[in-house]
Amino acid sequence: MRAAAELVEGGIALMGTVGSIQVIGDQTLGKALFTTKLAVPINQRSYKWEKEHVKELFEDFSATIAQASDIEYFLGSIVLTKGENGSRPQVVDGQQRLATTTILIAAIRDYFFANGDSERADDIQRDYLLNRDLNSQEWTPKFILSETDNEYFRRRILLRPDNPSRITSTAPQLDKAPASHARINNAAKLAAAHVASIVKPYSVQDKTGRLLAWITFINDGARVIWVTVPDEANAFVMFETLNDRGLELSKADLVKNYIFGKSQDRITEVQQRWYSMSGAIETVGGENLILTYIRHYWSSKYGPTRDRELFQRIKQEVKSKQGAVDLADALAQDAAHYAAIVTPSHELWKDYPTGARKSIATLRQLEIEQVRPLLLAVIGKMKKNDVEKCLRLLVCCSVRLLIVGGGGAGVMERSYSEWAKKVRDETVATPKALLDGLKAVVPGDVDFAQAFAYASVGKPVLARYYLTAMQQMVDDEAQPEYVPNDDQGEITLEHILPQSESVQWPIDDDVRRAWYRRIGNLALLKKGQNELADDDDIITKAKILGASKFSLTAQIKGYRAWGPREIEVRQQQLAKIAVKTWPLKV
Repeated sequence: MRAAAELVEGGIALMGTVGSIQVIGDQTLGKALFTTKLAVPINQRSYKWEKEHVKELFEDFSATIAQASDIEYFLGSIVLTKGENGSRPQVVDGQQRLATTTILIAAIRDYFFANGDSERADDIQRDYLLNRDLNSQEWTPKFILSETDNEYFRRRILLRPDNPSRITSTAPQLDKAPASHARINNAAKLAAAHVASIVKPYSVQDKTGRLLAWITFINDGARVIWVTVPDEANAFVMFETLNDRGLELSKADLVKNYIFGKSQDRITEVQQRWYSMSGAIETVGGENLILTYIRHYWSSKYGPTRDRELFQRIKQEVKSKQGAVDLADALAQDAAHYAAIVTPSHELWKDYPTGARKSIATLRQLEIEQVRPLLLAVIGKMKKNDVEKCLRLLVCCSVRLLIVGGGGAGVMERSYSEWAKKVRDETVATPKALLDGLKAVVPGDVDFAQAFAYASVGKPVLARYYLTAMQQMVDDEAQPEYVPNDDQGEITLEHILPQSESVQWPIDDDVRRAWYRRIGNLALLKKGQNELADDDDIITKAKILGASKFSLTAQIKGYRAWGPREIEVRQQQLAKIAVKTWPLKV
């Protein structure tokens, strides 16, 4: 494998065969589609490129073509397995680039057809899109997508516009179709718009020449490294080697490719579990969330793991076929739990006490991602009522850690991951045991109150939450720490000491900057209730705030002076309320 990788050295100029692995540097996307019938494995993931990815490819092509006719553009590697028993080679890495380039070629074909040049349209179709079978006379695709996308891709992209089976861009089938069909449709519309932009500045005769230049570029200049391996296991190992040589894959792809390679004859089983997992995660957070989920799962199982450590730690732990299967199983099983952690409306919470959903919503509002490894472990190992208690505890712990600080997000995640592993190992099995353990790292009442009395808040969403939760505590709400069920558009966050200089506030600017974000200087006010101007003086502000239905805001009534001393006194009072709002108890 190392010898094969050396053939890639220095870019795309080399080619050769080592053992059963063939690496060809002198290949282009156009020639690949012209000379080879290709297919995506049946269980491979669907078309994933969003509009921005499609636009980026087209814009890169445009920039390259604009430089000179002989300029080349390098698109990385395409990795295939040899087809068995005469079947097509299988594209295990590169389907997005191949599919999107095919969509662009089809759009050029459609332009020629729409403008009466059916001969050129037929030539492009025959060379790059569809072949007519000599026996059946049926048109067969040059490039076949996965089972999910193939039929839609054929009818929406590959068929000529005059074919009665062709699907239009506004077909109602998209309403209930897989999301990948909508992405293919979007790519087709972008390709059509891009073709229109290519020809717009030119005369009728020159329009044809410009589009033919694009076909020539795709055929001769859109270069790739073409890697053919005997089977998928070899392909997945090759991914890692190519990545080491600078052909960067995402870290999630590296993990996927590694466990696929280790799975050997159980690869179909592992693929199914991987795509089940990725589908569940992408539904709630997109493809970029997959790696975060894997790292949080791994941290909850094996202890704190940083992003840059993840792949190596997986390689150290997963060394066998059974290990790959077990990891794929675990990731698929926990994916629903993780989706519920990032989605308060997830159906999983229907089976839990209502407080669980509210705590998840609070953690989401507070943007506490570091707690997720522990949440995964708690949901996976504890009873539903205990889960609710732990979630409420973790809201309180997270607020205390946010206020006190103590090392930042990395320290917070490390602590939560360490306790997640103990929950997974069942050395911590109850909310009380978790509380007893977390007390070693979470600030107690005295430290929390002292830190709160001097805390400043830069994020309005946090300031709004702190003040509203404390107001609910004063109003004797049973569980005040839950995220407020209010319309944030109806409640404003007021800075009593203003954020900017004002003639109404004769105070040193350095003092103002040091104090205006202090919690004691902040107040909630119903929108429309004689809204304050930032430069209103304290007497005007005190009158308006004093009429508020929020009792913590109404306490400002009667003040005729406002500065560091008044802010400090008020914040010390709020600190006492904060201890009761976010208690360390279960």
